[in-house]
Amino acid sequence: MQIQGLQKLTLLDYPGKVACTLFSGGCNFRCPFCQNGNLVQHPEWEPVIPEEEIFAVLEKRRGVLDGVCVTGGEPTLDPDLERFVTKIKELGYLVKLDTNGYRPEILKKLVNNKYIALNKKTQIITPTLLGENIFDVVSVSIRSLLNPELTASWEKGLTYVAEGQITQDEYMGKLENFVTRHTVNVKQLRNQFQLKSSFDASAPYYRKASSTRSRTGKRTAAEDSSAKSYSTARKKGAQNS
Repeated sequence: MQIQGLQKLTLLDYPGKVACTLFSGGCNFRCPFCQNGNLVQHPEWEPVIPEEEIFAVLEKRRGVLDGVCVTGGEPTLDPDLERFVTKIKELGYLVKLDTNGYRPEILKKLVNNKYIALNKKTQIITPTLLGENIFDVVSVSIRSLLNPELTASWEKGLTYVAEGQITQDEYMGKLENFVTRHTVNVKQLRNQFQLKSSFDASAPYYRKASSTRSRTGKRTAAEDSSAKSYSTARKKGAQNS
């Protein structure tokens, strides 16, 4: 992903979190009040920061920063956004994405699949229990799927098909072999107890307010304890992975 600005520490861009901010260049809007006018209208004026440099900073600040704010410009215009964000999350960081909402199909797909939840009043997007557990299942069972290089290799294969360097049958054969091999491996893992413990750790955090909160509307002590334990467990898991 093309990043043209890096703020190593912010207490404002990601409310309630200690974070850093990454700025992408270019935008499909021309808002006169935009504070990043150069990035929007003349991204070529700003140098591109090498991805290695960005992740060196993030690696060094693990345990200090809570999350990363990806802003712009308009980051959803970059086709490499998904791979880039996945790579950040693999380091154990939370990710906040700033967008003008012009490409709602991306967010709509995630909401419809119940991977994320959109608060219609505040417009705040948060992961759902399903989304959290899908990530945990993949991380424990087929971690290679979280490797952005894998997606890049698949896309490269599609390019070869389009250019006539390999046939569609050859490409699909390799893909089917990959899926079959990893499906067999997952069946042999027998890690259901590990997955259940992951689910049990996260489930209390997502219970409905009516069943877990006091009449005052505040979280109970037990819920606070569960949330803290879950957060600590996820951080340790991210550091050990």
